[in-house]
Amino acid sequence: SYGKIQPVSFVYLNTRENRQAARSFNVSCDFPCTFYVVRQDAAAHEAVHVKGQEADILLALEGRMSPVLTKVNTEEEVEAFAARHAVTALAVLKGGMLSKAETSAEFRSAKEAASILRGKVAIMWADRALGGLRPPAVQLWVNSSTPRTVEMSSTGIEFARNLVAMSWGFNMFNYTWAKRELFDSVALPIAHVFLDEHSTAPATLQMFEEAAKEFRGEIAFVRFNKNNNFMLKDFGLAEDQLPSFGIAETFALTGKRYGMDKRWLAPAIERDMPDPAAVKPEDWSDEEDGEWEAPRVANPAYRPGNRAARFSKDKIVSFTQDFLNGKLTASYKSELAPPDTPPGALRTVVYANSMAQGSADNAEAVLLLLYKPWAAYKDKVVSTFQKIAEALTDVPDIRLAKMDCSANHVDPARFPGVDDYSTAPAVFLCISGTVVGYRGEVTQGAIFKYLAKHVPTVKAGWVEKVQPRLKEIKDKLAAKKSQLEAVAKDRAAAALEEKTRLDELVQGVKKVDLSTAKDGGLIKQILKAGVGGESPQVGDAVKAHYSGTLEDGTKFDSSYERGQPFEFEFGKGAVLSCWELAMATMTRGEKALLTCESEYGYRDRGAGESIPPHATLRFEVELISW
Repeated sequence: SYGKIQPVSFVYLNTRENRQAARSFNVSCDFPCTFYVVRQDAAAHEAVHVKGQEADILLALEGRMSPVLTKVNTEEEVEAFAARHAVTALAVLKGGMLSKAETSAEFRSAKEAASILRGKVAIMWADRALGGLRPPAVQLWVNSSTPRTVEMSSTGIEFARNLVAMSWGFNMFNYTWAKRELFDSVALPIAHVFLDEHSTAPATLQMFEEAAKEFRGEIAFVRFNKNNNFMLKDFGLAEDQLPSFGIAETFALTGKRYGMDKRWLAPAIERDMPDPAAVKPEDWSDEEDGEWEAPRVANPAYRPGNRAARFSKDKIVSFTQDFLNGKLTASYKSELAPPDTPPGALRTVVYANSMAQGSADNAEAVLLLLYKPWAAYKDKVVSTFQKIAEALTDVPDIRLAKMDCSANHVDPARFPGVDDYSTAPAVFLCISGTVVGYRGEVTQGAIFKYLAKHVPTVKAGWVEKVQPRLKEIKDKLAAKKSQLEAVAKDRAAAALEEKTRLDELVQGVKKVDLSTAKDGGLIKQILKAGVGGESPQVGDAVKAHYSGTLEDGTKFDSSYERGQPFEFEFGKGAVLSCWELAMATMTRGEKALLTCESEYGYRDRGAGESIPPHATLRFEVELISW
């Protein structure tokens, strides 16, 4: 697509096969692949690291088809350059007989900004007055629109931020990953406007757009739809409350966020209200009957879902201005604090109460587990903590607790080494106002030794309080194990009995191969012949009884036991393929045993806890009617 403008070659290089080329480009064979642009007018190649779709890659490559900075000398060259790019800037720099523009701080700033914004903003420069601009000055064009004046800066990052703020961040726009990366590259704060794209009134959208205009060049206003509601928790806001508003220093997970909570909103209009027409009865005595309250009636001003009415442009502007002035307190995601658990149970901690754990004014020590719910170790480690908590039921001044790191902010100063990317369990002892990281194994023995060393009440109560509890827990586990073994034994006996029954039913009965490949994947054996010669047709409402077992006889379902036949629409994919194929050959009243390999059953996905992947199933089916 670029060959129409200038000759371009795209070359694929396998660095495993061409080691010399790999060394010359200083690359390894690791992911991700890297693009390198080699221009004839450049002394060296330029690396391009880009993520995203094909359009993002092409945009990044297009930005390297010309030098970082392009010098222009005439207004015709300015117009031609601006016409070739969506976003263009012209930096007019001061030059003279004794000093060159290329040696100035402004030139270095423009070149650094151009490097940061390759593929996003194309920058040209001149060392003489052009287009009515006298140096130093900067103008910006977006899609060849009326030029905008941009403030020149002595540092490249500030200059790049000014250019982005006056182009991509000039108006409120919809969230995209490409713009997210762009704003982060120049550290431009982002105002998050969360709206329901299906029900937001035009007046609400206009209110936020008008507020955005007040901060052009300072903050980018970004609009998020309902699919992005999960981000609201990072602002300490509820995910089901729209519209919502907050500001982030950066999109990065480590960036601080500030949520516009109810303190900034107009009071909510309640669904009901005291009846304004109600009159206090004459015989009512506040001393004897209590303080009188008017009965409540429906509030005529209430409108369901009218949360937008609680926002105003003035409040949005005030909130944003306070952010710029450093007056806001950061918001952090936190689950609602649950009621505290009794001794012996594992306490659930959230960010909102995490600072109170093991505080200096509390004699209680807390051993806190920080975990990710999706981590492979989670169930095992939480179970270990629960058992230790139970063993310490009678020991004072010690509690065990857990906190979900994915649903709660983790203060890096208080809990070092824990971030949004780490998955290993982290354990901290919060005691006497200090937090100490635990570095041992997360096992009962290792943690008991640690607590006995650091918490005096654990060591003091070990013989009389902890050991008896451990024996009690051990006895409970042994009793439960015996009970489970007995249940398993009974189930195995029942399964064997059912398998034997089915085997005897079909002993000597002819096998009919109904599999599509005729490879024995679906076998039907008639236990009782039906009547008539007709079978169900596509769309018929079929009624049937069945009993389903695994190959070993373990029963997973039975309509017979429920006392209610199963009904479904035939031929519409409502049942397993083994049923569809078999029912097409059965007549009214017929009873048969189907042996179905997984291809005709639940394949590799299984079904719940009863049916494992790749399971062969046996169905005793009876076609009642259709």
